[in-house]
Amino acid sequence: MGAPRGKRLSRAGTAAALTVALAVLGCGGGGSAESRAAFVKQADTVCADGKQQFQKAQATPPESARQAEQQTAKLVALTQAELKRLRALKPPGELRADYDAYLKARQDAVAVLLKGQLAAKRNDPQGYASAKDEIARGQADRSNLARKVGLNVCSKPQARAAGAQQSG
Repeated sequence: MGAPRGKRLSRAGTAAALTVALAVLGCGGGGSAESRAAFVKQADTVCADGKQQFQKAQATPPESARQAEQQTAKLVALTQAELKRLRALKPPGELRADYDAYLKARQDAVAVLLKGQLAAKRNDPQGYASAKDEIARGQADRSNLARKVGLNVCSKPQARAAGAQQSG
């Protein structure tokens, strides 16, 4: 037996109801200012947490190649965890391309951190310093990409202790 005559939904009615439900849930279209603000708030919260952990890991400058290697390994792990959290966020459609570019720049910075870690492991102070300089040189680009997406905390330069590396 079917549903009573007045209770049946036509295919068009079902499709319309589904479309409305998706719109209410924010699963379509370009995204409102509200969804953009919510996304920025989430991303900036992830970045603020990451910055705090990054600063804590750099509280004591390394005094040996072994300490530099260990500290850089910690920074790589923290940065990768932060990137994973950032990748889990879903930006509004109009921000997707710029956000992807920002995440790519962050991933590129991880590769440089890994170079610094390897240099420290090899007791290569020149290679380690070169990696630190490369991270610092890329900071402005990462910051510009973050601002383009509307992020306020992510990749914002921070005051550094001597020997510290930039996050983000």
